[in-house]
Parts: sequence; structure tokens; C-alpha cells
Amino acid sequence: MNYWKLWNFATDFLFTIWFFWRVHPSSNLSRRRVCAGYLLFLLLIPLYLLALTYQGEPVDTLIRFFLRWGVYSGYVYLVKGRSLSCSLYFGVLAWLVFTTANCLLLTPTLYPLHGTGFWTAQLMEFCFTLLTVTLCSRLVPLNEIAYIGWPRVYVMVVLVCLQLHLKASLGHLSTIVHPDEPLVLTSYPFILQLLLLSAIIFFEWYQHSRYQQENARLSDVANRYRYEYAQVSADADANLRQIHHDLKNHLYAIQRLSNHSNQELQAYIQSLTQDLGEYESLVDSGNDLLNGLLSHKIRLARSQNIPITVQVDFSQGGFLQDKDMCALFGNALDNALEASAAVQTPDLRSILVRCQTTGGNLVLTVANYYEGELKQVGRRILTRKQEPGHGVGLSSIARTAGLYQGTVTHYTDPLHNFVLVVAIPIPPQA
Repeated sequence: MNYWKLWNFATDFLFTIWFFWRVHPSSNLSRRRVCAGYLLFLLLIPLYLLALTYQGEPVDTLIRFFLRWGVYSGYVYLVKGRSLSCSLYFGVLAWLVFTTANCLLLTPTLYPLHGTGFWTAQLMEFCFTLLTVTLCSRLVPLNEIAYIGWPRVYVMVVLVCLQLHLKASLGHLSTIVHPDEPLVLTSYPFILQLLLLSAIIFFEWYQHSRYQQENARLSDVANRYRYEYAQVSADADANLRQIHHDLKNHLYAIQRLSNHSNQELQAYIQSLTQDLGEYESLVDSGNDLLNGLLSHKIRLARSQNIPITVQVDFSQGGFLQDKDMCALFGNALDNALEASAAVQTPDLRSILVRCQTTGGNLVLTVANYYEGELKQVGRRILTRKQEPGHGVGLSSIARTAGLYQGTVTHYTDPLHNFVLVVAIPIPPQA
């Protein structure tokens, strides 16, 4: 076996790993499964052993396509843990990018490079392929692709058919280059390959842009409903406070008028008074709207047996618009409640909400205990037990904080708590 065949196999293997480097695994994977994904590449060895026999025959081209597609898709499915549909789509993308890089070197424009010497040509091919793979893997947001719709399927089918035709044609055309041929005839395959590569990049960016716009629209709708509900909750909370305040006074009057020898009645009235006192001191952030929102979240946490501690001083937060304030606190608490509800051991559940002014910044900190392992799917932070549609509030928080030049950071502490920190500079006039 020639060493250059092993060299081509090794470099293509490394190129594949590099192409999918930014595709983060979506779940915990066993070592056996990951090893199986890497061993799939051994199926490609016959293609390198028979590289010189390829003459662009249609059947041979199709066999090579399906074999490479299967290996690339299997690698993503086994090593990256993506769904079958995503894995098949990623396999097509990888095949298109690698085949385009290879076909560019077979076009009449670049084919004369093969006459510069064997190892020089190999080095130039390596650098050219590395540049193409790096460019595409960085410009195409692979890690953001989670849903494969019919537009993607249709476009990929068209591009694959076009590339199969071009690859078969270049198998014959690469050795038929005449210096006196018109430039347009010798350069059009090269230009066509560049257009195909550009089509992949721009189409994926278009899909990614639509996905972001749809997420932003849904997030805005959710924040609007959250803001409206916070207004209703604030009004209801104020009314209930007044009712409970009056009711407590009535209980005091009944206690004074009742027979003090009736110890059971006295104890019952005293317990009711204590319960009402706890409700009135539920939360006082300095903002009535925020009080209503936090009070609702606290009652929701207690109904789910989730201990929650709220220490909020929002006296310096008047510069935030009400809808943005609801978006920050609402999304942060919703994510914390969702993660806490998934904790199977009630004694481990806990949520801490703290907001204070530090170093000229309004700092919101939300910490909650979580079970399992955290994973990142795009810009979403999920636990192993959560569905893929969860965890979308983090991007909304980041977008809202960005409106005020704020920053959003998150980390996990040794106690297995997920900690979200939002820091927003307080304007001088605030």
C-alpha cells in the first residue's frame, strides 16, 4: 500500500473531526458508542485503495456518495448524539463540502497544480482542503441546526444531484485541458463549484436567521404576556393585601370580643393571624409590578414544594422598562422553577433570587439546584432530563440585558447549583 493513500485517509479523517468540532454532543454518550463512531471510518479505506480506478462512472459515483454519506452521518449520530434526521443532514453537508474542495482541485483552473511535484501537490491539496473545511465549518452554524424541514431537504437534494453530475463530469474533464481553450470554458467548473459552496453557506445563514427571528418573536410574545400577567398580579396582590389587612384587623377584634377561656378559639385565631402576616411580608422589592411578579413565582414555587429565598432591592432599577424587567426576572425564575421541578429529591430543591446594586451595576443572581449533567444546545442550557424545547429563556435574558449594555454569565458551583448572573450598568441619571 502506498503511503500517500494512508496519508489521504488520515487527513480526511482529521478533516471530518475538525468540520464537526463545534457540534456539541447533545447527551451523555458511552465510550463504546463513541468508539463505534470512529471505527466507521474504516469503511472508507477501500475508496482510497481504489482511488486511481475512479473514472467518473455514474454507478461508481453513487456508491462512493452513499458510502461517505453513511459514514459521515453515522459519525454524527454516534459521536455527537444528534437525531437521525440531523445526522443524515450533517452527513450530506459534510459530503458536499469535502467533495467541493476535491472537485475544485480537479477543475481545469487548478488541475495544473498536480504537475508541480507529487508531495508539493499533496501539501497544496491539504492546505486548500483545510482552508475550505475551516471556512465552511465556521460560517455555517452547525451547532444551531436542530430541525430539518422540507426546505433543507429540497435544497440538499438539488445540490447533491448537481454535485454528483459535476463530480462525474470532472472525472473525464480533468485530463482534457488544452492551453488554447477559451478561458470561459476552462473556468466555468471552478466558478460553478464556488457558487455551490456559497449556496450552502448562504442558505444555512438564511435558515439560521429565520430561526433566530422566530425565536425572538416567540420570546417577545411570551414576555408581553408575562408583563401583562405581572400587571394583573400586581393589582390582585395589592387588593389581596388590603383584604388580608382588613381581615387581620377583624380577627383581632373577634379575639378581643371572644371568651378568653375558649383556648381552642384563641389558638385558631392566632394561627390565622400568623398566616396572614406571612402573606403580607411575602416580598417587598421597591417596585409594585415586580412585587406582583415575584409573589406569583414564590407561590408557584411553594405549591411545587420548592424552597425559595428572595432578597431583592430594586430601588435603583427604575431605569429598566417594565416589560424588560419582567423579561429578566420572569425568564430567570421560570428556568429555575423548571429545573427545580425536575429534581427528584424534594430536600435538594432550592432557589435563591438576589438583586442588589454593586459597583454601579444592578446585579441579578438566580441560583438553583439541578440534577443530571448540563448540556448546551445552541444557546440553550439544558439538563439531561429536559426536552429539547426547554431552556430558551436564556437567549431572551441575554437579548434584554444587551439593550442596556449588560452582561449575562452562568456557571455551576461545587454544590451542583446552576448560577445565573445578570449585570446591567446603572445610568448616571437613574
